[in-house]
This record gives sequence, structure tokens and C-alpha cells, in this order.
Amino acid sequence: MVKGLKNFYLSYRTQLIIFLIALPYLIAQNLHGGDFRVLLTGAGYLARGISPYGIVMPIEPGITDVLLYSPFVAFVLAPLTYLPEIIPTFIFTLINFFLLFRIWYLMSTWLQIPALSGNQRRAWYIITIIFILRFILHNFENSQQNIVVLYLSLEGLYQIFLRDKPTGGFLIALGICIKLLPLVFLPYLVFKRKLRATVAAVFLVPMLLLLPAICFGLTFDFQLLHGWWAAINPTLDKYNAQQNAGVQFHCISALIPVYFSDSSYKGLSVNLMDLAPHQLFLLINIARMALVVFTLYFLWIGYSAEEEKNLFLFWELSYLFLLIPLIFPHQAKYSYINLLPAFAYITYYIVNIYTNQSLPVKRDKIWLLSTMALVAVLIVLTADIFWGMSFGKYFQFLKLVTIGTILLIPVLAFFSPTRLRRSLLSF
Repeated sequence: MVKGLKNFYLSYRTQLIIFLIALPYLIAQNLHGGDFRVLLTGAGYLARGISPYGIVMPIEPGITDVLLYSPFVAFVLAPLTYLPEIIPTFIFTLINFFLLFRIWYLMSTWLQIPALSGNQRRAWYIITIIFILRFILHNFENSQQNIVVLYLSLEGLYQIFLRDKPTGGFLIALGICIKLLPLVFLPYLVFKRKLRATVAAVFLVPMLLLLPAICFGLTFDFQLLHGWWAAINPTLDKYNAQQNAGVQFHCISALIPVYFSDSSYKGLSVNLMDLAPHQLFLLINIARMALVVFTLYFLWIGYSAEEEKNLFLFWELSYLFLLIPLIFPHQAKYSYINLLPAFAYITYYIVNIYTNQSLPVKRDKIWLLSTMALVAVLIVLTADIFWGMSFGKYFQFLKLVTIGTILLIPVLAFFSPTRLRRSLLSF
């Protein structure tokens, strides 16, 4: 552990104060139920021996929804459906809240934030929070599972790479069984020759998915898995051209149809070219493949000194986390909590460069600041709190958050750990 690390992190007393300040907000958001209420409803069906897949479930008067989470998640939560709904939903809200502290601890340790000066540490915290706060709040407003999945992924990777514990593969597997998003890390683990962790994850995923068979038998469990896959199959037309599914989706499969089809929102249209559905499908998948292949750029550079290894790992993983809301279909604003590692790294770069008075102002500094200012406009300042929900939907239709995220890619790629080291050593 870095010297002084224990003095950097928030004391339990400070965490308690933050919690008490946030408590009224957490209670207010908990009353909405959100996506967790949908999950509990599906778990209630399963508790009664009924498949929750392929049906439209009544959530509350006037509201219906479908279950997109795995049978494993519904099975684990089924016992909680016998409690008053407010109890499991509030417990889940508290888990999300306190996992954020652990996520920040992991990032701080990985980036060795305690080694920075006091002003640099404070700047890193404040700037990172400014960039990501919107998406943290979206997760609480919608009772989403993305904070849990982000934690499981980051903790699993931390244990695998910094603690050399292949048991981190279990956490990755658990995240995959909640949402498929951590699948992006399995090829990376293979590339990094973390074979024991990879085998652990690959083996445990089917084991976890077969857990409902303990109570319901293999035949019914296979029916559940078939129904789940039929609901989430990424090759379905609805996931590959979501321009007619509302303005709430912010992924590649939602971005491209806005600009390359006849879609519109309340008279607003930005149609650059009217492509046929099969052409849209092709363009969407070419864009996805290009983003995935660009991962090779991050893997190709490599570190030149052993002390840079952990920073390079975090930089590479930041790009993989950034890919999640872009390449997966059906991603809404709350999925952009996965930008947190990228923002943490870029902010780390900024505080090292801009708070070092010995470094003169260079074009790199100006380009970094101006680009991140534009990212802030697209990602932070388009929040509903500044414009209201009605006007904010126009920004959602234009997919400005998605565009801002794509703009982050060249920033993350150009300002690598190698470039940071050269800048700090050249003066």
C-alpha cells in the first residue's frame, strides 16, 4: 500500500456524514422503485413457479414492463419478494451508495492518488465527480444495477491484476450473470494471460445460470434461459435500430439511426442520409467492430517501465469500460456510469499536467483542456437539471451524450501514460 494511503481515504465518520446528507435523496428515489421494482416483480413470478419471460408484467397501476435480467438474478431475489417491497428496494439503494465508496477506493489505489499533492488529490476528486455525477444520479433515480456491475467488474479486475488472485474471475462471472456487459473483459484477460481467472469466470457463468435448477429442475431452468435469451438477443431488429423506441437510448444502435434514417422527434430531424434498414444494420455493426478493433491500439503501445504497469492497465481498462455503453444495445443514460474509469484517468492526467508549474503551456495542454470542455458541454451540461425534462429530450434525441463519449476516445488514446511520463520528465 502506498505510504499515507490510510490518511487519504474518507474516515468512517466522514462517510457517515455524507450518508446522512444523502439519506433524504436516497429515500425519495427509493419510493419510485424504478427498474429494481421490475426485477422484484419478475422474481415474484419465479417464486410462484411461473416464467417471467415473454410476458408483459404489470408493475403498478398504468405501468407495465418486461424482464431482461437473467434467471439467476430473479432466483437470488425471489426470497425477498415475500417482504414488503420498500425493504429490499431500500437495501439495494444502500448497497449502491456504499459500493461507490469502494469503487473510489479501488480507482484511487490503482492510480496511486495518495502519491499526489493535497491540491492535486482534491482536484482529482472534484473534477471526476463533476463529470460522472449525472450518471450516478441516473442510477439512483432508476434503481439500476449498473453501479453493482461496475463494482464487480472493477473489483474483479483489481483482484486479478493487482492482487494476483484468480478468484477475481468469480466477481466477473457474477457481473456477467447480472448484466452481460462484463463479457468485454474476458478476451482482455486471455490477452493478458490471466488464464486461471478466465477459466474461473467461464466455468462459473453457466454454474450460476443453472442455480434455479436446484428448486425448479433442469427442464424449467432451460425454459427460463431460452426465454431470457429470446428477450435480450442482440441480433433482434429492435436492438439494432432503436430510433423508433423513444429517445432514452444512447448507444451506437440508437445514434446511427438518428442521423441516417427518417427518424424525428417533435418535428426535429437531423437526417444526413436515408439508409434502408439492412444498410443501417450493416453500418451499426461496422461502427461497433471498429470500436472493438481500436482496442488493439491500447494493447499495442505497452509500458516501458515496471512502475508504469498498473497505470497502463487502468488506461487500457478505461477504454474497455467506455466501450460498454457504446457497443451494447439498449443502453440508456445510466449505463454511462461506466465512463467513470475513463474520467478518473483523464482527470489524473489533467491534475498532473496543469498543477505542475514547471511545465510551460503547450499545445497539448490547450488541446486537452478545450476538448474536455467540449465533452463537459455534451455530457454534463445537457443534463435535465439545466434545461428541464421537456427540452432535455431534444438533447437525448440528438444523442449528445453518445457523441461526447465518442469524443473521449481520441483524448484517451492520445494522452497515454507514456505521453504523461515524457511530459513530466522533459522539464
